[in-house]
Amino acid sequence: MIKREKIVVIGRGTALEHEICNLGRSLGHEMVSVSRMGRPQNSEPWVAGIEWIEQPDIMSVDSFSDVLTDSFAVVLCDLIANNDFQGDRQVRAQNVQNTQNTQSRMQQIADAVEKAGAAKFVWVRTTDCRKGSDAGSVSGGDQQPDSDLVYYKEAEDDLLSRSFRATIFRPTVIFGQGIAMDIEDGGFIEALPLELVAMAALRASLEPDTTGIMEREAIEFYGDAMMIQ
Repeated sequence: MIKREKIVVIGRGTALEHEICNLGRSLGHEMVSVSRMGRPQNSEPWVAGIEWIEQPDIMSVDSFSDVLTDSFAVVLCDLIANNDFQGDRQVRAQNVQNTQNTQSRMQQIADAVEKAGAAKFVWVRTTDCRKGSDAGSVSGGDQQPDSDLVYYKEAEDDLLSRSFRATIFRPTVIFGQGIAMDIEDGGFIEALPLELVAMAALRASLEPDTTGIMEREAIEFYGDAMMIQ
């Protein structure tokens, strides 16, 4: 028998977050979604089984920290989009600053999760910060600066040093979120299916001993629906 756990999913209100909540609810867990969008507009039956919290300023951690009380795990999906690094020079410069601010606030979320005593923290890092990447643009585009790579690495190191157990996903691109393929080293790689990443994230949130950084192959393995507890 599966033990019912409280899992809080934080993000921008994407399809990935919705799928994680849907899967968790189907397994009998208490699912709470905190996002800018709040409750989805669709009327599918599963929506009624989730606690939806609309938080326009998702960076204001103090405004929803009480939701983390008694949570077993927190799943944080990237708070910025891959295409935030495309556009003209001025826009890109502003988005780089936004990323640094976002990562700073992410550390504040980690502080709140730690204070709440959650056993597990899962970060689905869909923003592509590989050196020389084109940030998910199939047609090619502007590269993210090396300084941003360092910033993300520091954020990962911070999570892995906390008192909770942390798992960090690097799926790069997720099919179903608007991009079907990515370019890497001059060749194409297929994006991971949204359902697979959601299942992997849910499984990692329920398994305290599953820690560290997961790249594509590990995410595919953990996305096997038959292996969820």
